[in-house]
Order: sequence, then C-alpha cells, then structure tokens
Amino acid sequence: MMQLAEHILPAEGVDLGPARVLADAAGRDVSLALASGASVTAQLALALPYRAVEGDVVLVLSKGARHYVVGVLEGSGLTQLTFRGDVAVRAVGGSLELAADEGVTVRGPKLALLAGDLEITAKAMTQQLLSFAQRVRGVLSTRAEQITSVAEKSHYSQAKSTTIVSEEAVRVNGEQIHLG
Repeated sequence: MMQLAEHILPAEGVDLGPARVLADAAGRDVSLALASGASVTAQLALALPYRAVEGDVVLVLSKGARHYVVGVLEGSGLTQLTFRGDVAVRAVGGSLELAADEGVTVRGPKLALLAGDLEITAKAMTQQLLSFAQRVRGVLSTRAEQITSVAEKSHYSQAKSTTIVSEEAVRVNGEQIHLG
C-alpha cells in the first residue's frame, strides 16, 4: 500500500493545490492566484476542452515556474466538444438522455427526428414557422379546453363529410354566407 501512495503523491518540488482564475482564459493560458497568493500564468492541461472563466477554482500542478491546470474544482466556464466531420453518439443496449438545468438547444440547418413513437410533454409550447405542413394517414385528433384559429387572409377546409356539434350556440358571421 505504501508503494502505491508514493507513486500518487507529487514528487519533491512539485506542488498540487487549488487556485482561483483571475481572468477568462486566453487560448490555452489562464491567469491564476495560487493558494500562496502568488499570481501566475498556467497552461490548461485538461482531458476535456474547458474554457476557464474568472472566479473558477482549478487544481494546479506546479514545478518551479511551470504551472498546469489539471482539474476544475468549481467551474462555470464552457466545456465544448468540437469534432471535424460526421459524429454519432449511440447508447448500445440502453437509452440516451440529454439534460440540463437551464435548457437544451439543438441548432443546425436541418433537424430530423426519426422514431417509431414520438412523445412531447411540456408545460407550454410555442411554434414560429414560415410554413408548416402535416400529413397524417390515419386520424388527427385534438383535445383542448379551447381552440382559437386565426387566418390573416383565408381559411379553407375540405372533406367528404363535415359535422359540427355544439351544446350551445353556433354563430356564423360574415359579409356574405353562401350555402350549397
């Protein structure tokens, strides 16, 4: 057990400890305040591409005048995974969940959702489109407490048969009403 501890502990002259980020990272270099109070510039040496921001607390490995950020203890910066070419993320034998405390944004010139079943559950939903088309082979069913439909120019509905059922009044209001 002692041999393992000797390999984990920093070598003589090597310091490991927390530091506060003094300014947003510029490329791979970041300005830090070490626990000793000294201000230094350190190189980001993280496994993930993290952009440190002012106020973050990072783990710094130092030897002499060389300083490396090897961990993020308290961070609010951006971790951005960037790839060239096509990328696939797949959960084999399980499911994939994307979650965030403040929201999820999917952005691209084209988005395709392909599923056997698609469920959308939300407290509220807003759609803003230039054009919208739906094709339903079977039944299109809508259940709502109230439906409001407003067309700025015209509204056209066509069917083999139309039934309007109302428990109370039905109003048809127009400058002209053509029946038949």
